[in-house]
Formats: sequence, structure tokens, C-alpha cells
Amino acid sequence: MKRIATLAIGVLCAASLLAEDSPLVKAAKIGAAKRKHVAGKNHVVIDNETVKSTTGHITMGQPVVDLPPLPKAPPASAPKGITSTLSPADREKLQKRITTLKGERDKLNDQGDQPYSEEGNDDYIAKRLAQIQKELADAQRTLGTPPQ
Repeated sequence: MKRIATLAIGVLCAASLLAEDSPLVKAAKIGAAKRKHVAGKNHVVIDNETVKSTTGHITMGQPVVDLPPLPKAPPASAPKGITSTLSPADREKLQKRITTLKGERDKLNDQGDQPYSEEGNDDYIAKRLAQIQKELADAQRTLGTPPQ
């Protein structure tokens, strides 16, 4: 019985060694061999022997003349404030819109943190959050306030 089992195992091992690889397996093996070669088995260790056996020369050039100093940079001007020509009513509408968008953004962020959201799915929440960010930036740019 042991002889038959040993013979069967030997036949299976021999068959697996003689089996042809598929093109995908061949490509994977070639790629692995290239990466192994590129990673570099042939590391050069620099020690006294390699320094003595290598040749080369060192040259000394003329000393570099001092370079002229860099021109002074113009003073940085303060960022100019955006002067808006919005009427007080439009300004108030824009501020209400910003407040509404911030509230909706906070609500959607809370919903996104919940494991099971009753309203919408994750894709809708992500798209809407991106839209809110754009609308907030546009509204704040129009209003003349820095985005938050």
C-alpha cells in the first residue's frame, strides 16, 4: 500500500513538473525575474579594495567668482479685499443661503457617519456634499468673505 501511495505521489509530482505553464503564468514569472534583477542582486560594496582597484581622476577648476547679489524682492502687497456691489437685500439673501448650505452640510456629514442612513445612499451624500462645497465657495466669493 505504501508503495502505491509513494508511486502515485511521485507520478503527480513529475506530472506537475512537466506541465506547460499558461501564457499568463509565463508572463508573471518573467515579470518577477525582471523585478528581482532590477532590485539588484549585484550590489557594489565600496571598501578599500574597490577604491584601490578603480581608476579615475579628480580635477580642480578655477575658483568661482562671487555671484552678484539677488535683486530685492518687491514688498508683498496685502491681498486686496473683494469689493462687492451687492445691495443689502442681496447680501442678506446670500448670507441666509450660506447658513442654509452649512446646515445641510452638517446634516449630511452626520448622516454619512451613521452606519445605516435612512435618507439616501452614500453616493448621493458624497455628490451632494461636493455640490454644497462648490456652492459655498461661490457664495462666499460673491459675498467677499474667505471660504471656511
